[in-house]
Amino acid sequence: MGSNDARYTGTSKLGRLVLPATELSTEPTPSEFEKAPRTHEVNVPDDLRREIKLGEIAIGAVPTLTLVIVENLQSSIQIKVEDDIILGRGYAGQEASRVRPTIDLAPYSAARHGVSRSHARITYTDKLLRIQDLNSTNGTFLNGLQLQPYNQRLLRDGDQLQLGNLQIRVYIA
Repeated sequence: MGSNDARYTGTSKLGRLVLPATELSTEPTPSEFEKAPRTHEVNVPDDLRREIKLGEIAIGAVPTLTLVIVENLQSSIQIKVEDDIILGRGYAGQEASRVRPTIDLAPYSAARHGVSRSHARITYTDKLLRIQDLNSTNGTFLNGLQLQPYNQRLLRDGDQLQLGNLQIRVYIA
């Protein structure tokens, strides 16, 4: 493994976590996600907390996606996944008439975190949720691994998304 391939592996309440090392050193620097309290209760309604198998949704159900912004654990976004969902940041000023993302992350300092206008797409097909990077400038990471543009990956309950430097915890019900 080359020095640029260094990885930090840790365990969280929700499973194994692999993150790219931020600096060349023998001691990895913990990310903001790792600094977040492990026992913090997220404002997720009880009906969203039912136990499901990873990556699976009940037959015939329209899944509800809850995105928790890690930087501010009190902030969450909920949406039923009936159509494709575009994650990104909206336009301001004269450009406000342009197509807006389904979920506008601008209120969560998306520009400062390097989130693109159309950063990633979440789709629901064959009873599974999938995510793909839309060739964003600063990349999309799923559980610490960078996604290749336009290649879909399964999105599971408890996954950690990173759009640019904006970290998001995913809950699916």
